[in-house]
Amino acid sequence: MDTFVARAVRRMPMSRHSRSMDRRRGLHAGALVVAATLSLSACATTPGTTATPSETASPDARAWVQFDDFPLEPRDQPAAAWTGSELLVLGGSTGPPCPPNAYCIAGDPVADGAALDPETGTWRAIADAPMGLPSPTAVTVGDLVYVTSTLIADEQTLLSYDPAADTWATVDAPLEVGHLLVADGDDLLLVSASDEYGGVPDLVLDGATGEWTELPADPIGDAFNRMLTPTTHGLVLTAHDLVDNPGADGPSLTLAALFDRETQTWTRLPDTEQIADWPWAVNGDRLIAPSLGGADGGEIGNWGRVYPNGGVITLPDGAWEPLPNLPTGNHQPGLADAVGTHLSVASGYLYDDDARTWEPLPPVDDIPDVVRTTAWMGDRLLAFGGTAWNNRDGERLRSVWMLTP
Repeated sequence: MDTFVARAVRRMPMSRHSRSMDRRRGLHAGALVVAATLSLSACATTPGTTATPSETASPDARAWVQFDDFPLEPRDQPAAAWTGSELLVLGGSTGPPCPPNAYCIAGDPVADGAALDPETGTWRAIADAPMGLPSPTAVTVGDLVYVTSTLIADEQTLLSYDPAADTWATVDAPLEVGHLLVADGDDLLLVSASDEYGGVPDLVLDGATGEWTELPADPIGDAFNRMLTPTTHGLVLTAHDLVDNPGADGPSLTLAALFDRETQTWTRLPDTEQIADWPWAVNGDRLIAPSLGGADGGEIGNWGRVYPNGGVITLPDGAWEPLPNLPTGNHQPGLADAVGTHLSVASGYLYDDDARTWEPLPPVDDIPDVVRTTAWMGDRLLAFGGTAWNNRDGERLRSVWMLTP
């Protein structure tokens, strides 16, 4: 099974460090991505019609195709996990919709979920989780799906779901608030998002032994916006220096280090020239942050030039380069970004890292104004739910869309 990292993982709530940095970026903040599929096999229908992935047409046609509606109450910020055969959509919030460009506390968490078969475009209900899952994250490790859910400020719970048995369990884990879930083959990582409130170790759950171990201290030191991304060369840590006011004395650049799983040792990689970071796509030796735009620090404390949000790190030496052939503008701002392997979606563009090309995604009149949930299943992308802001309160939807060439 392909490694799936919970970049899907939306961003953690921003610390004072990340808030300061984002003000200076002033650009496209990647929305969280959890349930969408883009099939690169030839298939087409008329935009806005209902179809299954088996219907075919000319290979040069690209259109959105609508699947069966999500069978449960519409919601914001569910978790999604690809099992290799189904996409699980778990929990989320059924409270009032969160307006565009706003940060909202999740309300009215739900414990239910459903599984989508992408071959037929149909859903099945799954067993409820043992608790409500507000703004959860999920990753697939082996035959299990691990899910975190924060119920109160100082308590976090790790759950596991077995799709074959349709059962849930609570996992005994040294989980702390701020830990992010990352799947590394048959192992589960708990990654500390920030050292801002004291050192929280990065941990590994060995899939064979069931034992938790602590990763050795990394060479970057105290940092925020930390993430570990699994690659064939090892785990790549990306982070930003933990200082009082990031960006005040120059751009807060993304730093990197490589962890060798066999020797259990770190190697500091060259600093990048980009100011944004995860989620990352992994395409062979290339670690890609397909984030458009950049920032120059503003009128006061200007950095002298624009530093890009995104870029590419080539392993194992860590050489950095800017994203190739960048498009201009935000083509379809309502659709959440989504990183895959060689394919990613950013600001309404499809980026193909094999071809180094960007193509605008086709618009669809019936797609809602804001689709916060998108996710890759191999080379397929599905856009789930969203909110239509045709009135002051907004209308949350259950629609599910697939994009096919």
